[in-house]
Amino acid sequence: MSRKTKLKFDIIILLSLMSTSTLAIANTYYHRLLVSGLVLALFISFLARRIITNLWNKRYVLIPSFLFDVACISFIVFLDEYNISYMLFYILAIEMVIQYFSGFSILIGALSYLAYIFIDYFKYIKNNYFDFEYLLPIYVNKTFYFIFVLGTIYLISYQYKSKLLLKKTADELVAKTHELEEINRKYCETMEALEEVTALKERNRIASEIHDTVGHTLTTVLIEIEAGKRLLNKNYEKAIDKFNLAQEQVRKGLNNIRNSVHTLKEGNDILSIIPSLYLLVQETEKHTDVSVKCLFSPLPYLSKDTGKILYKALQEGLTNGIRHGRSTHFICSLCCKDNKIIFSLEDNGIGFDKINLGYGLSTMKERVKQSGGTLSIYSKNRQGCCLTLEIPVSNG
Repeated sequence: MSRKTKLKFDIIILLSLMSTSTLAIANTYYHRLLVSGLVLALFISFLARRIITNLWNKRYVLIPSFLFDVACISFIVFLDEYNISYMLFYILAIEMVIQYFSGFSILIGALSYLAYIFIDYFKYIKNNYFDFEYLLPIYVNKTFYFIFVLGTIYLISYQYKSKLLLKKTADELVAKTHELEEINRKYCETMEALEEVTALKERNRIASEIHDTVGHTLTTVLIEIEAGKRLLNKNYEKAIDKFNLAQEQVRKGLNNIRNSVHTLKEGNDILSIIPSLYLLVQETEKHTDVSVKCLFSPLPYLSKDTGKILYKALQEGLTNGIRHGRSTHFICSLCCKDNKIIFSLEDNGIGFDKINLGYGLSTMKERVKQSGGTLSIYSKNRQGCCLTLEIPVSNG
């Protein structure tokens, strides 16, 4: 029950006490001062209950207060000459039913009823002789009235509290509904953002795959064509061989692009990294005038993502070294040290003093960063270039 509702009931009960007590005092002639004192004590007890309830909210501490009220009302009724103060027993029992839990209210109600019957009986036999046949129907009727009044008040109180509970439950359901709607809205926003990020990553992945495959293929084809052009007037047959090799490389490049697209579609990655690296080196040496020395050590199990990073690093390093660095010799090393995969590719190209990361190297650096590793490039003018990758095995 809310504080506002309790306050309303308290005001109603207090007004009932005031009106009944005023009538009881007004109709008492011989003991008016004593009745007034008992009424004052009754009001003090009523107010004390409110203070105790607000401070401790422990109902069992109210039992002495109600027992005190039962005693005060009993004396008031005994001294009341016109029996108006009998209503105080009803008011006390109604207060218990409305304000407090059922077990406690039944106890105080029963106690109030017993005190009511006892005082009534005592007042009767004070001036009359005991007549069981006369008293029995009277007390049966009074018992019925008492139970009827308290039962009615209890049902009204129960219905009212049930209504409050239903309202509170409905308010909580509305609040939960709003909360779930907000969670669902945020979830939808998150899913939309995730879809956008996933689509962007997939576009970048496809662009990177095509860039790496096409760039390496075109570089080797260009070298074959240039060599064929130089030999065209000197050695026609050898020039034709170069052109044929270029044509063959174009076909292989197309197959590689198809395989890349298929890999993206099916989700397959490189299964064995070292054989794939050797095959890439052999193809590069076959179609270009470069040599690649491989220093590969046994490796632990690598994830597919790590294998792809190493493969693309070698592919991009060879392509950049041949195209931009005019390199003719490479040294590629791959090993595992301190729980890290260490990859390096050195060349004897022209080198450069200022490092500018193109699309391929930028994409590679992002891949390595996502795997928890680092990428570094060392180069000086006329001193070649060295590309190094370090990738933790646990994150590989």
